[in-house]
Amino acid sequence: MSTDNLDVDVLEGDLADVERGFSKAWRESYEFFRRLFSRRCRDYHAVFDTPQGRRVLTDLAGYCDAMTTPGEHTHPDGHVRSNGRRDVFVHISTQLHLTHEEVAQMAHDYAKE
Repeated sequence: MSTDNLDVDVLEGDLADVERGFSKAWRESYEFFRRLFSRRCRDYHAVFDTPQGRRVLTDLAGYCDAMTTPGEHTHPDGHVRSNGRRDVFVHISTQLHLTHEEVAQMAHDYAKE
């Protein structure tokens, strides 16, 4: 056996070990985040999938300007505050897998109050 073949064999063996290690680490990371987000999603549903939770969510939709775009503000930081509120509502609605129509209905219901 020549040394050239030995080096390739060793290199291929090292590469295979690295690939196996990467694959295992990727699977473990994927499972960790899948469980984390699955648990978080269930927690959001437990809080907001009740009549009281839907009323709070409707209030947040209005307060967070869920269906509006940032406009002119008299306060220098008004648009930043508005974007921050909207970002929080988008996060909540994403966790709940709300559709655009559901969010629009909540904003409409808020405006009627």
